[in-house]
Amino acid sequence: MAQSFLLPVIYYADSAFLDTTVELTNKLDRIQNACIRFVYGLKKFDHVSPFRSELEWLSFGLSRDYHILCLLFNVLRNSSPRYLYNRLQSVPSYVLQLRSGDGHLLLFPTHHTNFYTNSFTIHSVRIWNALPTEIRSSSTYNNFKLLLKRYLLRTLFHPDLSS
Repeated sequence: MAQSFLLPVIYYADSAFLDTTVELTNKLDRIQNACIRFVYGLKKFDHVSPFRSELEWLSFGLSRDYHILCLLFNVLRNSSPRYLYNRLQSVPSYVLQLRSGDGHLLLFPTHHTNFYTNSFTIHSVRIWNALPTEIRSSSTYNNFKLLLKRYLLRTLFHPDLSS
């Protein structure tokens, strides 16, 4: 019930709200923790991390990044919507040769305001470039989602292993 009725309300348009405060993010995580307690019949102060791991639920911040990266993957592969695709640029090949990098990095757009710092373009490029190469170079959307979810779960439950 929680996954069908409550979590979609929490995650609805989460990728559009990049300027949420830490306090609001913590409140949304507490709602998710209450769902986990409900599902497993836990008491108010029982620790929920092992159960979150079993359910494979991401925290609010990581699930927002997951949705942003899935949207970005589709934008890069399908060139649509056009207004988002036009804001993104790949790193030129001569720069990649100098840095011996892969061809799936994006240029970080120049910006001078905090308002633009919280935009989809800046945030998505930042987290896209931080992903491992094997995830960015996925050939299909389903493979990308699978690898991304595994990576984010590993980041959430084993932060020392994620790099």
